[in-house]
Amino acid sequence: MEVPNDILFAEVEEQLSTGCSVTINVRGFSMNPFIDGDRDAVELANTDNIRVGDVALAHLTAGNYVLHRVFAVDGDMVTLMGDGNVQGKELCRRDQIVAIALKVIKPSGRVVRLDDSKAFRRAGFWLRLLPIRRYLLAVYRHFILPLKRRIREV
Repeated sequence: MEVPNDILFAEVEEQLSTGCSVTINVRGFSMNPFIDGDRDAVELANTDNIRVGDVALAHLTAGNYVLHRVFAVDGDMVTLMGDGNVQGKELCRRDQIVAIALKVIKPSGRVVRLDDSKAFRRAGFWLRLLPIRRYLLAVYRHFILPLKRRIREV
């Protein structure tokens, strides 16, 4: 079932404010290759502890919501950037972070935890690869992604 974003995220924020975790399906491809848009789901939870490497859901000033990785934290300001982006960062205040993703749920049912040290090492490594990310993403989009699509069709 598809629900307009303003209705969906208002309910997500309401549930998170009561202490519940919320699982939503991910749309878009800005978090590829780690989170597949239109396939994966993420489990979100409210938190006050925001760290570089977290995957955060933010309610931006323009009214849009993004699920991107925390690239930097400087006092009250948080810089976000999608894993599949080579430029273009969002800047928001800490209070605009709605939730942190704890898990990615793959269509197969496999769960990838995002709150363990292994996930943070991977995230830190990916953040440091920004200068060559363009080339790695090109390989992913031209070779790996089509192969994944063919496997899904079988």
